[in-house]
Amino acid sequence: MKFTTAGKAMCICVHLAQNLLLSGTDKYGSFMKTVLVFKTSVTTTDKARLVKPLLDNLMDTSEKWNFDLEDCDNILRVEAVSVHPSVIIKNLQNAGFGCEELKD
Repeated sequence: MKFTTAGKAMCICVHLAQNLLLSGTDKYGSFMKTVLVFKTSVTTTDKARLVKPLLDNLMDTSEKWNFDLEDCDNILRVEAVSVHPSVIIKNLQNAGFGCEELKD
């Protein structure tokens, strides 16, 4: 079987994509969730209800998020595979809330 240049490129791209996807898996082949932690200006349950549709739309149904409004930093915790921290930050800021990722 002969490959064209485009066909070779496609095979390489598929192989690289498979390697990238597999690198985010555990030893059983399941995707590993990342826990992201953010300091926010969401201070009340009413404000948390306002951002609920926004956060729900950013994530798959298997991913979770919650606020700890008793913490002085009004913590948002996100357990996700598919969401990058910058997307969460940008969306909360666009909704009028302060949000910054807290590193370890």
